[in-house]
Amino acid sequence: PIQKSIITWSFVAFLAFAGALAMFVGVRGLLRSHASEHWPSTEGRIVTSEVINRDGQGSGSKRHYAEVSYEFTVGGVDYRGDRIVFEYLRKGSLTQAKGIVDRYRNGKKVTVFYMPKNPKQCVLQPGFQVRGLGWPFGGSILLIIAGVIACAAVAVARDERKAAEQDVDPNA
Repeated sequence: PIQKSIITWSFVAFLAFAGALAMFVGVRGLLRSHASEHWPSTEGRIVTSEVINRDGQGSGSKRHYAEVSYEFTVGGVDYRGDRIVFEYLRKGSLTQAKGIVDRYRNGKKVTVFYMPKNPKQCVLQPGFQVRGLGWPFGGSILLIIAGVIACAAVAVARDERKAAEQDVDPNA
């Protein structure tokens, strides 16, 4: 019973930690994406724009994503960025990747939005993206599952304790 309890609570702790981490990453990304709507902008230039093809998980599957980088200058300091939008996942269809590369061709002048206190934090398309809800949503689900398992473990332990108390012989 003790080993089972340790395994259960270790699993609950892992789920809670993973959920909290996902929530932290997601909420931070959402706050930053929202803040980026008010960031200053400057002109930049695309220096790399290509479709990357990688073997995916599973037999014969491929992942395709656009790898885009750009250069810009703020306050006389040169910077290089590669974020197109917040929460851009480097996976998707070949069509999506080609569409991004077509939009951001090598040498093209672009508007770069940057965090005033840290221009290394930059993006080409500022603002909230619906896909940014994935991390906080997934984190919430993990936290809920951890809570349900924790409640079930407490209920089982309580029932086992009651059963053990009833099994005690009062004449002993």
